[in-house]
Amino acid sequence: MAHPNAQSQAFGPPVPDDSAMHGVRLRLALYGACALFAAALLLTSRQLLGPAALLLAALAGAAIIEAAVRALLRPSLYQRRQRAEMERLAQMVECTGALMVLTDADDLVLWVNAAFCSATGWTLPEARGRRPGELLASPQADESVLRRMHEAQRDRLGIRERWLHRTRGGAELWLDVDLRPLQDEAGQPAGFVRVCSEVVAPQPPAAPLPAPLPAPAEAARFDPLTELPNRAVVMERLQRAVEHARRHPGYGFAVLFMDFDRFKQVNDTLGHAAGDELLRQVAQRLTLTLRPGDAVARLEADATSSVAARLGGDEFVVVLEGVGDAQRAAAVAERLLAELAEPYLVEATPVHSSVSIGVVLCGGLRADAAAVPSAEDLLRHADTAMYEAKRAGRGRWVLFDDSMQERLVRALAMENDLRRALRENELFVVYQPVLHLDGRVMTGVEALVRWRHPQRGLVPPGDFIGVAEECGLIDALGAQVLEMACRQFMRWQTTLGVMAPQQLAVNLSRAQLRRSALVDDVRAVLLAHGMAPEQLQLEVTESLAAQDETVQTTLRALKNLGVRLALDDFGTGYSSLACLHQMPVDTVKIDRSFVKHAESVEYHRVLIEATIRVARTLGMTTVAEGIETEGQAELMLSLECDRGQGFLFSRPQEAADLESWAREHFQDMVDTL
Repeated sequence: MAHPNAQSQAFGPPVPDDSAMHGVRLRLALYGACALFAAALLLTSRQLLGPAALLLAALAGAAIIEAAVRALLRPSLYQRRQRAEMERLAQMVECTGALMVLTDADDLVLWVNAAFCSATGWTLPEARGRRPGELLASPQADESVLRRMHEAQRDRLGIRERWLHRTRGGAELWLDVDLRPLQDEAGQPAGFVRVCSEVVAPQPPAAPLPAPLPAPAEAARFDPLTELPNRAVVMERLQRAVEHARRHPGYGFAVLFMDFDRFKQVNDTLGHAAGDELLRQVAQRLTLTLRPGDAVARLEADATSSVAARLGGDEFVVVLEGVGDAQRAAAVAERLLAELAEPYLVEATPVHSSVSIGVVLCGGLRADAAAVPSAEDLLRHADTAMYEAKRAGRGRWVLFDDSMQERLVRALAMENDLRRALRENELFVVYQPVLHLDGRVMTGVEALVRWRHPQRGLVPPGDFIGVAEECGLIDALGAQVLEMACRQFMRWQTTLGVMAPQQLAVNLSRAQLRRSALVDDVRAVLLAHGMAPEQLQLEVTESLAAQDETVQTTLRALKNLGVRLALDDFGTGYSSLACLHQMPVDTVKIDRSFVKHAESVEYHRVLIEATIRVARTLGMTTVAEGIETEGQAELMLSLECDRGQGFLFSRPQEAADLESWAREHFQDMVDTL
């Protein structure tokens, strides 16, 4: 922390400098020159005037000069006295032990004294342009006191209160605050001055009286688990805000829709009692994080400036009244993200759970009051933005815009088409060969789903896999792909004989890995087609395999079944080579992004080489994905990678084409012997 005197030159109001004296000197020189000219004129005319007239002219010139000097010296003497007075005032302000804060009409800091910096840890450059409440806010502050302070500021009245603040370093700081409004020369609001003194924290009462139980009708408006207002209350507040915005152009408010990203995992792993405790802690933290200053307007005199409510499950909503601009809504969202992502302690177990937030703004200075949506539409828009935040990676906030609604409509259409596709067997499987790099012998195939839409033609997997996961169709889609691929694989064993692939690789999604029935479904498919478990390789991405204990348990159960497991896209996820031994996998597939640049980028080549060595030490097979050139294939072989797949060998093909390719490839291998 800086010494109080270290910034003394930066504090205090501005004092006069020597520029005024410079103007005095210039004017004095001008008057003197005029007087000298007049005297010279008189001297040159002495022959025309008598001695008495000459004497009178000289005396007049001297009087003019003296009068001019006196007139000019009077303001400069006043300015020197003013400068001395200002300097004494600045020294007094800096030497006082009181914390002093000067803000503008928007309550943004213009200046603070050294005592403020010493007590709070904030320097003047850091404090300037920010609100005092933002610098010193404490989650434990008395909300009733803060409400009275904001009312006084709104009404441009003086007020004196004491409440708990927090320093920059997080220490508690009790202050007695005397707030006074300032006016400019025209009598218009110019800002506020705060004179604060440190006080001793008040002692809590020895035995506080229990809060009275709410009446039955009032209790029905609150969530019994978290004691937050429920959906009915939030819809009432939203409807009131909507009506107010329609009657008062320029008024705005914001809605924040929150969903916790890992709540289901807590329920599944620690139990529902732990999940309930987590929700209670979330509600408490949410209430403490919101500040009265988050909104500056009220719909009614007794309405609070913000309200937090639980809609159900792990969904919460915050309504910020009077917040009509994105910058202020973003500040609240960022604060919520930071506070709610801190670890929770549930039954002596640390729990980490980020939150995804959808934000919708309504009204504001540029809005058309007639176009204010209904309360139901606002909540739906906020929910849509929240799902966009989850799609973007979770643990973030997203502001709603109309394009999201358009995407939602397209997604709903895609969902309906996908349901029809599953019924009408529009989905089909293509297969890409996997070859042994030393000898180029086909060792297996990877099954990849495709969709032949009756109107849109071939739909890429990236357009419908995410939709299938969101709407719960991924289980049916995955089961259909596994069934078709296993049936075709066993058919090849008959039609191709020794030329048939020896292993079938099928990808698993996030949703499939979380299904407790997945292992039983895989076992049933293997039995139905007479397929040995070791002939099936299930592939999961690196980020999924490293995710949590639930996924790890499912992978170990599949491993015990005899199915082989592969870690797909290695190098792009959350794990590292040091964690590879912790994953129950048999094969590591090196991501195509590394293979593509391995010939030219040393870092990629070294990473691939290290991955191959660690995998070989652990008894794992390695596969290089995305091989497109002979140079890449030769490099992977020189690094002792076992297998490869990519367009160099074959593009993904439908079953009949793959069978023809397998025959031709086998014949080429025989011809080269």
